Amino acid sequence: MLQPAAIGQVNVARDFSLWRNMIREFSEEFLDTPEHDGSSGTPVDYDIEPLRTLTEARAAGKVRAWCFGVGLDPLAPAGEILTAVIIDSDVFDTAFEGLVSRNSEGEMYPTEDGTLGIRWTSENVRRVLNREPLAAAAAACVALTWRHRATLLA
Repeated sequence: MLQPAAIGQVNVARDFSLWRNMIREFSEEFLDTPEHDGSSGTPVDYDIEPLRTLTEARAAGKVRAWCFGVGLDPLAPAGEILTAVIIDSDVFDTAFEGLVSRNSEGEMYPTEDGTLGIRWTSENVRRVLNREPLAAAAAACVALTWRHRATLLA
């Protein structure tokens, strides 16, 4: 859901951006920073890390955002924007140097070797789609990223 990061009409106009919404979410989820959910009057400073690094890297082509469309789930009260973001490893390592394994919403998915995340292989994609509990929008994103992986990784 697109939402302003702070109360006030100026913030609605300033924050009504799919990109800005995504980078705020990345900061909240990967670094466990406080939620920017529109409940305060303090606007977000988009020149702080990791927001600045991600935006600059996007302008340089080192972060690529894709929109697959809007999904409508009969169990969700709103449409969901299906997106994928490809971040070059050097940018990811810089932007998320303080990556947390757990945040206020849960824990990151661990892998066998102790790192976070899942290798994007055919076997893992099938396992996630067939055996993991996923919301419909998440399952659609996983399937679409696999189907379009050649374009996404080009």
